[in-house]
This record gives sequence, C-alpha cells and structure tokens, in this order.
Amino acid sequence: MKKSILMVTGIAGILLGTPLADALAERWDGPGRPAHEIVIDTRPDFIYLPKPGFYVSFNGPFDIIFYGNRYYVLRDGSWYAASHHRGPWVVVRNNALPSRIKRYQWEDLRRYREREYNRHDRRYWDNQFEHDRMRYDGRDHDGRRGRNDDRGHGPTDGPGHGPEGPHGNPGPGGPR
Repeated sequence: MKKSILMVTGIAGILLGTPLADALAERWDGPGRPAHEIVIDTRPDFIYLPKPGFYVSFNGPFDIIFYGNRYYVLRDGSWYAASHHRGPWVVVRNNALPSRIKRYQWEDLRRYREREYNRHDRRYWDNQFEHDRMRYDGRDHDGRRGRNDDRGHGPTDGPGHGPEGPHGNPGPGGPR
C-alpha cells in the first residue's frame, strides 16, 4: 500500500512538473472554430516581403502572415484567420485562402524573411520594431485598439489609408 501511494505521488509529481509541449488550449465550438485556441497576447513584429507582397511576423510564437487587413496562421495543416492578432481565430478552408498566400510554402517565406532581415543590421530592425510598437501603442495594424480595450478606436491611418507599409515599404493594404 505504501509503495502504491509513493508510486502514484511520484508519477503525479513528474506529470505536474513537466512543461506542456503545446501551450495552446484544446477547444471545439463546432464548425468554423479552431480545434486549437490560438493565443497571441502582444502584437508581433512584422517584416514586409516584397516578393510575395505581404507581411510576415518575426520572432513571434507563430509564423503569421498579414495580408488584406487579416492575419493568417498555419497550424497543424489548417489555416486560421482573424481580423485582429488576438483573434478570434477561425478556420479558413483552402479554397477561401487568398491565392497570393497559397502560392508560397512556409520554408520559402522563412527564407525570404531572413534575407530581408539580413539586408540591414540588427540596430536598424530594433529601431524599426520599436518605432512600430510606439506607433501602434496597443492598436492593431488597422488602427483599432485591442478587443478588450475600452478606449475606443485609434486614428484612421491604418491599412487602406495610404500606399506605404512600415518603414516606407510599399504594401497595399499593409500595416504602416
């Protein structure tokens, strides 16, 4: 009996002390809802990639594409989209995914992102990312405050209000 209690206690201790490999909560709310809850607490830094013509996140918890005023994440073979980086995220069927995104594999996008990042030194990117953080100050790329922020809408200088993206890069509909 004593051995059984010690064994159960030991196994419980091991399981409780083991970090979760996947910190996303499982969830099912029916059709169109993600099987995994995608949680992104802070607005990711983005780099504009001229060749595909959209923005890709840099150093975030997920590889995220920002295109056409929407965020896209590929997770476990399924695409998810949201109008805000905090969600809500919904499943996007492959035939509803923008054709510009479908043209590229993540391996290629990561390579393009690294190439674009390496065109400048780290100080340049640190300054650009800090500039973006100060500019958006809690707002999303479209100028809106976070979903849980009761301060109302930000200025109307987000995507769709000018031809340039961040850092002077052209980006139709991209974050400035």
